[in-house]
Amino acid sequence: SAGTISQRATGNFINTFSLQGSSVGGASFVGENNQVSNLGAFTNSGSGGFTYEGNAEFHVTGDIDAGAGDISLTSSVGTIAIEAAISTTGSLTLATHGEIEDTPTGSISAGILNADAFNGVTLGYDVEVDEIGTITAGNSVVISNAKSLTVSGAIQAGSVYLTATGSGHNISVANAISSAGTVSLMSAGTILESGSGAINAATLTGSSDGAISLDGDNLIGSLGEFTTAGNDFSLTNAQDLNANGTINVGTGALSLATKGMGSDILIRAALTGGSCCRRSRPTR
Repeated sequence: SAGTISQRATGNFINTFSLQGSSVGGASFVGENNQVSNLGAFTNSGSGGFTYEGNAEFHVTGDIDAGAGDISLTSSVGTIAIEAAISTTGSLTLATHGEIEDTPTGSISAGILNADAFNGVTLGYDVEVDEIGTITAGNSVVISNAKSLTVSGAIQAGSVYLTATGSGHNISVANAISSAGTVSLMSAGTILESGSGAINAATLTGSSDGAISLDGDNLIGSLGEFTTAGNDFSLTNAQDLNANGTINVGTGALSLATKGMGSDILIRAALTGGSCCRRSRPTR
């Protein structure tokens, strides 16, 4: 279309093997009974973005480019499989009661990534996002990002594995990461908490090629293995801290601290650093 495309949600649905096209000013296919097996190539220019909502599993088999417009892909059931390129400088929102996953042929380029998937999110082949917004998953969230990554929205999942690949690419935790299981942070640069950034997890583990500073209001049950390639490591916990994994920062400084009356540190594995301090700070 040389203009916008919109679907009336009430009483209308699209049932087809493949949906593709183009628009100017936005395309919106919002019908709770839509059943499209494959989202093919779609391009939008100008504002408006691209929105698809359905009630069946679907595959992204064609490149979707919304320019500066937002992209929203939603299904009430099943898997969303990303097998082609999704591109926007705005936000990308993926939501399903099933699972969100990419394949070796899929790629994501977005300003902000939001996701909601009961069965988990696995995006690790060719992902370049500036920020992670709100992500909720009943199972694990696994994201490997080929650039620096800022957690600007809250993440809540059964387990969380975030990786920033590429030399000097950092992870910045600026909002809450919550997990009843493991949170793993792996960075080719630094890992830092800022603002309201905090980690609430049964186990925290990870590695970096730069300094690690996690001094927010963390609630970590067990501190697992960490390496920093000889750079500093600092962690503050707002409850008892059990250091159960080996921590090796080479010649870097290692600091473990707790805050809160009666919060203790228990060392159960080797700690290696150029200088080391372990301290509990009472809070009255």
